[in-house]
Amino acid sequence: MIIFKRNKECYVLELTDIDRGDVSNEFQIHLNSITMIVDWAKEYLCHPHPQLGRTDPVCPFVPTSMKKVLFFLTVYPEEDLEENKAYDFLIKYRDFFLEVEPVSN
Repeated sequence: MIIFKRNKECYVLELTDIDRGDVSNEFQIHLNSITMIVDWAKEYLCHPHPQLGRTDPVCPFVPTSMKKVLFFLTVYPEEDLEENKAYDFLIKYRDFFLEVEPVSN
């Protein structure tokens, strides 16, 4: 798990955390949902789809991010997601991803 140094409320789970079974309490109660998302990403986003009209994966960034261990997941713990709350939540992660390693290619 990676925790944002400037804002401890921002943390992400890495695929290696799931593979090792090293999932913190923040994620443990959401593990089934997280696993479903990872499986969907691997089975759908990483493969071509006939309706796309090309042979590349649905999202060409997902296979690469998974291989480079840069595919991160987090959980928004509230059920009702109001637009302003979603914005505030996502803005924190924008700053987080601007600083998380690697910061350059």
